Amino acid sequence: MGDYTTIVWIHKNIIHFFLLSYIIKTILLFVNRAAFDRLRAKTKAVEMVLGTLILVSGFYLIFMRDGFHETWLIVKIVIVFAALPLAIIGLKRANNILAVAALILFLYAYVVGKKKTLAPYVHKPSISSVYTAQQSHCPDLKNAVMLDKNSCNKIHDSFHNKSKSFSTQ
Repeated sequence: MGDYTTIVWIHKNIIHFFLLSYIIKTILLFVNRAAFDRLRAKTKAVEMVLGTLILVSGFYLIFMRDGFHETWLIVKIVIVFAALPLAIIGLKRANNILAVAALILFLYAYVVGKKKTLAPYVHKPSISSVYTAQQSHCPDLKNAVMLDKNSCNKIHDSFHNKSKSFSTQ
């Protein structure tokens, strides 16, 4: 087949098309049941092909990477496999709750895959922001150009230890 980046591009575009289609169907399920039924009847074969292509390209990518070792990837796969039956049953029986539950799971799996973390909306301070914060609390770091984390911590600790010894006198 193709190289890794080509398969990733194909996989991502199939997922985008699938999510767009599923979002439209879920909205139609709530707003216009007749339009939902017509769209679902016309796209049933396309949905099966898309689902198969997502799984095949996804597993091909996993095997190209020598398996899956990251926790986020394992959880993403489990979430997708949990969402698939919910989506199938939710759309087949026109069950709003199952369709929305599947949509939420699909969207979460999408964001996890995009961010490569299980907590995609948790703010993680960057090294530069931590460094800047430490500079603002430590005057002796104001003129430092670049320090590794251990050096910065040693200077930070020594500065505060000197401050404590002066305050106790």
